[in-house]
Amino acid sequence: MKIRSVRAKLLLYFIPVSVVVLIIGAVIVGVLAKDVTFEIGQNSMESISDIAIIVIQEWITGIKNELRNLSITDVVRSFDPKRFNPRFQEAIQESKGLYETFIVVDANGEVITGTDAKANIRDRSYFQEVMFQGKDFAMSNAVISGASNAPVITCVYPIFDTAKKRVGIVGATVSLKLSLIHISEPTRLLSISYAVFS
Repeated sequence: MKIRSVRAKLLLYFIPVSVVVLIIGAVIVGVLAKDVTFEIGQNSMESISDIAIIVIQEWITGIKNELRNLSITDVVRSFDPKRFNPRFQEAIQESKGLYETFIVVDANGEVITGTDAKANIRDRSYFQEVMFQGKDFAMSNAVISGASNAPVITCVYPIFDTAKKRVGIVGATVSLKLSLIHISEPTRLLSISYAVFS
């Protein structure tokens, strides 16, 4: 069958060319969209990671500030458990579970308990970092608490006498379980808002 109409011939040539152009355009748009989507996802993850880092730094700074504020009180500097234990109990209650315990340790590593129980943490790296290496703040590795059977870290800050000499440390056992819940909230909110508004 021979097509004699010019219109039909033009249409016959135009349709395949148009289809090929549309297919090529669709492939190009698809590749570009894939690259842009990947880049947006990557940027989003980097933003969430940056926010998580900031939140963790603020969390650590808050713990450090709490310990610093305790270390400069006469109550803690007295090394008298009858004076500092009530203040520690108050801080534990105010923290809503963030702090499990507080300790005061003398320069020899002896934990001041107010009971007959003896404990010495002189061999612990966080004690050595603060007392002998001059750091202002140190943290232990995560361990399972003997008191709560939950993951915790110990954070310590030096106690200075009036002559600015290191005479001991004040420390806090920090619950990681509760801390991780608080730390993850801002990043969870960011990821939800990103999903809603994108």
